[in-house]
Amino acid sequence: MLNHPHLPGPARAGLPLWLAALLILSAAHVSAQTAPATPAAAVASSAVASATISPTATTEQTITTLYLFVHCLGSWDHDGVRNEYTAKWRALLTAEGPKPDTAVCFLTSGPEASATVELAKQLFGPRCIVDPDDKSPATKALLADDLTASFNQRGMISEWTPYEMWTSTNARRWTEGLKAELRRRHLTYDPARLRLVALGQQWGGCLAKYSAFMGRYLGNTRPAEIRPDLSPYAGYPLKAIFRQSFTLDRHVQLFLFETADGRPMAQFFDGLRGVFEPPHVALVPLASAQVDLISVPPNATQQAQPVANPIATEKIMVDVGDGCRPVLTTVIGKNLTYDAFRAALTNSAIVPFARKFDSKTRYLPEACSDLFCPKPPSTARPALP
Repeated sequence: MLNHPHLPGPARAGLPLWLAALLILSAAHVSAQTAPATPAAAVASSAVASATISPTATTEQTITTLYLFVHCLGSWDHDGVRNEYTAKWRALLTAEGPKPDTAVCFLTSGPEASATVELAKQLFGPRCIVDPDDKSPATKALLADDLTASFNQRGMISEWTPYEMWTSTNARRWTEGLKAELRRRHLTYDPARLRLVALGQQWGGCLAKYSAFMGRYLGNTRPAEIRPDLSPYAGYPLKAIFRQSFTLDRHVQLFLFETADGRPMAQFFDGLRGVFEPPHVALVPLASAQVDLISVPPNATQQAQPVANPIATEKIMVDVGDGCRPVLTTVIGKNLTYDAFRAALTNSAIVPFARKFDSKTRYLPEACSDLFCPKPPSTARPALP
């Protein structure tokens, strides 16, 4: 046995094993050099075989429809609501799951919806994504860009609320997480063609704001289709029957209902907007005597703070809800048929809300100021010829 006094005891003890391994490796090397070469054709055949049995999971699948479930069920829902909408959602998932170009994404669903989520996983497989999130440096950079753009495009912090930025932060993280999951699962989408369908909880609140923000951050060119028939409490704060929906200018969604006593009812929501873009108001061609207006916050944690409503002349100006900037305004027709009400509402002008720093018009949207507070005639002297 060789003596290596400079090695520690355990190393000396393992030296014979190391030498034996070295001899075995040397013999294998010599054997490989003396063995006949493998024909090139055999190597090529082996490569083809490997390519043939490569996993099909790497094949990209284009998604054309994405169902976005927002906050499905919670402890606040009574059994009647839970049973009714669980059955509706299960029927939807069963019908859509087999379609290879359809995916589903769940956002913070309550434990009461766990069975629905599990069913979606079984039916959609890798096309079912649950609670995506991304807190990477790249996403944090996007959040910083959103804040900077909000200052640049919407002005002082008084023109937007911290709740809006918090909501947008959630939407950004979830959207970037969703994109990452789609890439990881070899799923792709074309923003110009993607059909985003939103359903779930908090009508006029979370359902509206996350579908609008996430659609924008996905790069979509058309707003989400919010499904009142698959969303508990559609028409909040009233109980009403959904009749129709329309897409107006600037991606604003108009939802028409009928109240329990048969009166026509309407609500406006932003359908596709980033936090750095101004909210909207609707100029409705109806007199104030023809409608009742109800303004409420989108959730119980906020106070109702009307942005533009109520102001009335020969037209009324109504806030377009976005789920996070109070308020949600409901328009109810008085002594109007449904058809006449619909004709007026669908002809509403949609304008951005951007305040002027003027004592007389600062509380009016810039595009509306001249309508309600006409500018005095100019006293400037005419230019000399």
